Amino acid sequence: MKKSFLFFVIIGAIVLIAILTNPPVEKHREAVKKKLNANIQNTIKQSEGDDDYGLVDAALAFEEILGAKFALAMLDDVVSVDNYTLFSITIFDILGEKEVVGVGAFGNVYIFD
Repeated sequence: MKKSFLFFVIIGAIVLIAILTNPPVEKHREAVKKKLNANIQNTIKQSEGDDDYGLVDAALAFEEILGAKFALAMLDDVVSVDNYTLFSITIFDILGEKEVVGVGAFGNVYIFD
């Protein structure tokens, strides 16, 4: 009897903690911004000094950076969150096509690659 009661108390505590620490929409948007910025930095590093086609690579990297900066500016419009009380999912919605890009739980947001 005591073991089952203790089990339910522990499960109840975990559920309560999950409910109280479910991240807000702003934290999801911040996680997406960090991921986009990391991708921009990777693009810049990859385009530096590769080979004879450095100018072409730089132009392509610049184009990708502009696209990413544009995405950052529109982030509030395209990122939404579905809240399921215990956890939440990050949704990227562009032109009506929705894609799950991350999940939030216990105060953290994890963005998929």
